[in-house]
Amino acid sequence: MTLALLLGLLQAASSPGELAGHVLVYSARERAVLLIGGDAVGTRPIYELAGKSWTALPGSELPVRTLPAVAADEEGDLLMHGGSLGIARPDGTTDFQVTADTWRWKGGAWTRVATSGPAARDHHAMVFDAHRKVFVLFGGSDADPSGRTVLYGDTWEWRGEAWVRVAENGPSPRAHHAMVFDPLRNATLVLGGNDDDRTWAWDGTKWEVVAKGPPAQRSSPRLAFDAKAARVILFGGSVGEASPQDTWAWDGESWSVLATSGPPGRSVHALAFDEARGAAILFGGADRASVFGDLWQLSGGAWTRLGPN
Repeated sequence: MTLALLLGLLQAASSPGELAGHVLVYSARERAVLLIGGDAVGTRPIYELAGKSWTALPGSELPVRTLPAVAADEEGDLLMHGGSLGIARPDGTTDFQVTADTWRWKGGAWTRVATSGPAARDHHAMVFDAHRKVFVLFGGSDADPSGRTVLYGDTWEWRGEAWVRVAENGPSPRAHHAMVFDPLRNATLVLGGNDDDRTWAWDGTKWEVVAKGPPAQRSSPRLAFDAKAARVILFGGSVGEASPQDTWAWDGESWSVLATSGPPGRSVHALAFDEARGAAILFGGADRASVFGDLWQLSGGAWTRLGPN
C-alpha cells in the first residue's frame, strides 16, 4: 500500500468529507454533535464533532444510508429509520435501495429493533418529543414498481418498543421537509417540502397550521431549536432554481429574518444545536453545482466558518 493511499484511507476514516443527505443530532451522552449517514456506498461510522474536527466513533460502522430519519432521546441514544442504501453497480454507477428497518444506537453499538412500522422511505424526518418521551416521524417518499414517486403523509410515534401510527390527516403527503421539536411550546413543527409554505405543529393529538409564509416554500431546508435564544432556526433549502442563504428564526408566533449572510445557500445539508457550546452547527449539503464539506457555527445571529475539517 502506498503512503498516499494509506493517508487517503486514514482521512476517510477521520473526516466525513464532502457530503449530502446526512443527519446531525446532539447527543447528551457524548455532549457533542454526531453525524450519521450520507450520500455514499459501503459502510460509514458515526462521526463526533470535537472543536473543529470530526472523529469516528469506535464500533459505529453500519451500511451507510442516504437521507434516513434520525433523532436522539434525552439520554443521548439514537433512533434511525429508513433511508436509502447505496449499492455499487459494475459500471461504476450507484443504485439506491430504500429501507424500512429501525435501528437504535445505545451502549456503543447499533441494534436493529424493528422491521415493521412505517413503510420503506427516505426524505422523511423524525424528532424526539421530550415532553411526551416519544419519537415522532412524518412523511417521506419511495417509488412504486413503475418508478413513480410515492409520497407519504402519515405520522408515527416510537414509544420504546414498537411504532404506532397516530395520524393520517394533517400536512399533505410530502418529502424534502424539515422537522424540529420546540420544547418551550411542547410541539413538533414541520416546514417545507412540496408546495406548502405553511408551518404545521403536532401536539400529540392533532396537526394544526400555526403560520403561513414567509419564508417562501422551500425544499430540503433544515431546522434546529436554539436553546440559548429560545427560538427555532431555519437555514437553507431550495426555492425553485435558487438556493437562498438566508437564516430565519421562529419565536412561537411568527418567522423573521435572522441573517442574510453566512454559509452559501444549499439543501440536503444538516443542522443541529450543540448544547455544550451553545451554538447551532451546520455541515455539508449541496447546491446544483457542488457538494459541500464545510463546517459552520451560528451563535447569536452571526455565522462563523469553523473549517473544512
